[in-house]
Amino acid sequence: MFAGVVLRDGSRVDARCVLVNADPFRLRELAGSEHFSDDFNTFLDSRKKDGTTMKVNLALKGLPRFRCLPEERGQHRTTTHLLPDERGVVAALTQGFEDVQAGRLPDFPTIEWYFHTTNDPSVQDKAGHHSSALFVQWVPYQLAGTSWEAEEERYTQHLLDIVDTFAPGTSDLVVDRMTLTPPKIESYFGISRGHIHHIDNA
Repeated sequence: MFAGVVLRDGSRVDARCVLVNADPFRLRELAGSEHFSDDFNTFLDSRKKDGTTMKVNLALKGLPRFRCLPEERGQHRTTTHLLPDERGVVAALTQGFEDVQAGRLPDFPTIEWYFHTTNDPSVQDKAGHHSSALFVQWVPYQLAGTSWEAEEERYTQHLLDIVDTFAPGTSDLVVDRMTLTPPKIESYFGISRGHIHHIDNA
């Protein structure tokens, strides 16, 4: 039973309903695990996993031209999936998953590529740059034998090199970028372990 919240400065806000914009682990930290049942705590602990997704936000000075579809046919209004060659895609994805479990960065992760401004021009800046993003699966939360601080810049460029094989010259269109590794997702958004789904859904 609750009657409100007590803020950091000690003041109290009474309320019949409290909404929390946090993942369940952060919620438990805020409220205290002693306020939840043993069954709930056991269940939550069993679902805690490291995040394995990475996002690269991009500002582009133009839309890329795809090698397989150079003419404009609406391809910038959809989600684009970049995958290894279809003749070896399953083996490549399996190897990528195994790499991540071992703390290694996969050579060719699955990449979902989004273009936001083609669907919503209002998010373009005054210079007319396009908002775009790479949604990368999978990457390790913690790297084996190195760190994200040491690898982030190199790996981000590696991802752009992959993009260039599908849409040559894309790297030259990038005027700004923001990389969010799993630890950065955790620190930037407050999501435990950088897991965007909060818990293990398996």
